[in-house]
Amino acid sequence: MRFPLAFLTAAVFAAPAPAQVNALISSASGIGTVYSISARYNNHNSYVHLANSDVNGYLVWEADYDPGYDAKPVYLMAADDGAFILAENRVNGLRAFELLRYDAQGYMTWRAGYSDTLNNIPVTMAVDYSGNVYAACNVREDGHYYAALWKYDGRGVLAWRARYSGGNNTYAHQVLPLFNGNMSFGVSVFGGTEAAGQYERRSITYDQFGNEQP
Repeated sequence: MRFPLAFLTAAVFAAPAPAQVNALISSASGIGTVYSISARYNNHNSYVHLANSDVNGYLVWEADYDPGYDAKPVYLMAADDGAFILAENRVNGLRAFELLRYDAQGYMTWRAGYSDTLNNIPVTMAVDYSGNVYAACNVREDGHYYAALWKYDGRGVLAWRARYSGGNNTYAHQVLPLFNGNMSFGVSVFGGTEAAGQYERRSITYDQFGNEQP
């Protein structure tokens, strides 16, 4: 017997289960299918759970991304041919991001990520009209934050990385693809010229090659 996804979700939260659920994010595609991601825990580490339901709300398939270390979903974007997930992982005390691409049948087609000796804290993501994927993070370095943006092509290959610092702590909050192939990167800068002692919103534009535009 099949049950609507809404019923299954409620049942998971209400009934005891080996995997604990503590977050749920949903996104609908252009053809009406719904994808939902949640953070689950297996008594060792958190992992990402993905579910797909049809236009009538019936569960079609489920998939888990469990890398063996803590991984939690941050953002989800549904497409007609699958879904894009931005996840945060934590290894050896450092935070980093991973991008996961699933097809419409629930198979992961690629995974990409970036990690170094800094905390790269994922905030949001976007997919442009050509299928390129962007991940925005807040990066902590030397006690301060700056905003960073990564671009991956439709196969999960890194194209470029850009960083923006307004002089003080700078935080990413929005990524918006533009019709001309450029990308608008929304950030907040503490103590900007127009908001002394507060946060000033700025919109930074990058071209398709990662060059900041005037």
